[in-house]
Amino acid sequence: NGKIEEIPNWYFKFSFINEKEEEEAGHLISLKPKTGEFKMYKANEKLFLGSEGITPPTPPEGIWSSDLIVSSAMWIEIRISGTGYIDWGDSSQQTYNGLQRIYTRYFEPGSYVVEFFGTLTSFSCLTPNSNFYHDIRLLPNTITSYINEGVNTAYGDLSELPEDIITFTSKGNSIITGDIQNIPQYLKNIIIEGNNIVSGNIGLISSISEITKIEVRGNNTISQYTGYPIAFNSRINNFKIQQIQGSGFDSAEVDNIIIDLYNSGMSSGDVELFFNNAPRTSLSDVAFTGLIQRGVIVDTN
Repeated sequence: NGKIEEIPNWYFKFSFINEKEEEEAGHLISLKPKTGEFKMYKANEKLFLGSEGITPPTPPEGIWSSDLIVSSAMWIEIRISGTGYIDWGDSSQQTYNGLQRIYTRYFEPGSYVVEFFGTLTSFSCLTPNSNFYHDIRLLPNTITSYINEGVNTAYGDLSELPEDIITFTSKGNSIITGDIQNIPQYLKNIIIEGNNIVSGNIGLISSISEITKIEVRGNNTISQYTGYPIAFNSRINNFKIQQIQGSGFDSAEVDNIIIDLYNSGMSSGDVELFFNNAPRTSLSDVAFTGLIQRGVIVDTN
């Protein structure tokens, strides 16, 4: 209608002829339909894609890399923080600076190697059907938050996570192994699902008083809770353990977990101790009722 229209466009590049009659590529950010004037953010094709006549520099070894299995043409969305750039393994690259969401599109199915260069402090995969395939032992030491959902295939031992990691979530087809007692000392939020094979005694986690969320499902055999009474973090909001058949807490351990969570001041979230755990007894009635009155959802056998 002859009005100025702002058209933000960050995901697709347009080709255009500049004032020197040279072909360039860029992202359209505004257009004046009446006069035909437009503004573009120039895409740095020469730096990252090696335009004709330009040889791109040889990149240094990435600080972290992951295989990415793409079953069909699809968009990938991640949220990362740090400073550097990503090589998506398909001749495309993107920079990142600070905390931001990044999108890319793969047009062909296949297996790609995604490399991160620079500093990486957090990584979150936000694409439900993505499959990042990598060893968690190779995560960079700078990372403090790792969240990998979708149908990912992360694998490795808990004891070899970066020592300063605070949040660790691995779902999908993950194969996480190791003793729960050996998690890094600063880890506060831990969620493991998939085909994990975690074992150990939750009561002997040295940093138990720092943990605010613990959820372990899959093929784990965590079946011990000793050392009580244990003081949990008063801000703990999730305690969920699902073991394979043949494993699980006995009734006394279920009672003591509920009592310790109540005495520690838990006031929100969920406690899940059903599946292959034994039922609680009347010894935990007061704590059970008290947690519910505070707004905590408690599920036991």
